[in-house]
Amino acid sequence: MLKTYVVCVQPNTSSDNPIKTKVELPRGILTQTKILIPAGHNGLTGIRILRGIEIVVPWHQETFIRGSNVTITDPTNLECEDDPTTLTVEAYNEDDTYQHCFYLYFVVQPPEQLSNRLMYQFLKRLRLIR
Repeated sequence: MLKTYVVCVQPNTSSDNPIKTKVELPRGILTQTKILIPAGHNGLTGIRILRGIEIVVPWHQETFIRGSNVTITDPTNLECEDDPTTLTVEAYNEDDTYQHCFYLYFVVQPPEQLSNRLMYQFLKRLRLIR
């Protein structure tokens, strides 16, 4: 399942006091997170994703993802035990003129689908199937 969110940040939002936006994901395994940072951000913005107090994107780094005209893809592999599982997106915008938006894409797989895929890959490596 693909869940999408748009997070927009007003000008003059400092990294010391970022906005906090809650996103809800269904139960399963968060297998991939993509963050589109459009052109124009020019390194003046930053974003990170947390579960509770744990930073999950970028993984366990006390920093924000910055960029401009780039898509960041992270193989997150995070178990979403609750339905819904709530993550917090923190973002800032040090531009003094323009609002900037981030586009977030979360791929959540049902646990049984992931198990089937892992079993298939395992059997293929053992050359028991083609």
